[in-house]
Amino acid sequence: MKVLENQINNDTYRLLEVRKKILEKNMYKDSLVNQLKIENNFKVENIYDLQIKSEYINFLNKKIEEVEKQLKDLHQEESKIIESIKEKNAYKKALEKYTIKKQLQMEVKAQFEESIKNSDIYNRNFNSYNS
Repeated sequence: MKVLENQINNDTYRLLEVRKKILEKNMYKDSLVNQLKIENNFKVENIYDLQIKSEYINFLNKKIEEVEKQLKDLHQEESKIIESIKEKNAYKKALEKYTIKKQLQMEVKAQFEESIKNSDIYNRNFNSYNS
C-alpha cells in the first residue's frame, strides 16, 4: 500500500513538472507570436531589409511549429500521467476495500470460533452439572 502511495505521489510530482513545462512553452510561444506580429507590422525600406524580414519571419514560424510540436508531446505525456494516477487510485481504493473486507471476515471468524468455544464450555458445564 505504501509503495502504491509513493508511486501516486511520484506521478503527481511528474504531472506538476509537465504542467510547468507546458506553461513555460506557452509563454515562449506567445512571445514568438508577438515578435511575429511586430515583424509583420515593420515597414521595409529596401530589398535587403525585406530579405532579412522574410528570413526572420520564416525563422519565427519554424520556432512556433517546434514549440507546438513540443506542446503536443507534453500534453500527451500529461494525459498518460493522469491516466496512470487514475488507475493507481482505483487500484488503491480496491485494495483498501479488499483489506477491510478481509479484516471483517477475520473478526467474524474469531467471534464465531469464540462462540463455539464458549458453547463447548457451556455444554461441558451443563453436562457435568446434570451428571
